[in-house]
Amino acid sequence: MPDMSSTFLGVELLTWVTGGAVVLLVAIAHLALGWWTRRRARTHQDALAPGESAKARYWIARGLSDAVPPIAFMLWLHGLYFAVTTLLAEFPETGWVSRGLAILGALRGVGTLLGLAWLLARVSRTLEALLQSLATRTEAGWDDVLLPFAGKALRLILPMLALILGTPA
Repeated sequence: MPDMSSTFLGVELLTWVTGGAVVLLVAIAHLALGWWTRRRARTHQDALAPGESAKARYWIARGLSDAVPPIAFMLWLHGLYFAVTTLLAEFPETGWVSRGLAILGALRGVGTLLGLAWLLARVSRTLEALLQSLATRTEAGWDDVLLPFAGKALRLILPMLALILGTPA
């Protein structure tokens, strides 16, 4: 077994192993998230609870599958940020290390903000399609105008709300 206190490129081997373990765990979480959403969508299509419609299950499964890419992006963003900052923290404190940590923190903040906006955009797109589908199934004429309008408003408002509320944070 290699000596964990030995160094490679000025960083202890244990820190390299920790960074690699974080990346491996993020990859496993990404694969598990995809597997879980596919499994959940299949089970939702197969068995219906009493009083539950297949259409509701369809929209839940669609919403889950639409949310996977932004959630996976956020997993990778934060996992890689943690792994890289762990490695950078082992270097002696110099100007480039402190600038690198500051840049990585800013990139993580911007990436988080964009990831949340992306997630809300995908969720609102699913809600818009749901409202459009609901409007076409009813006999009333007012909802053919109102529900698609509400869906378009959601599609625009939710990502903007993420940007407005997330920017100060």
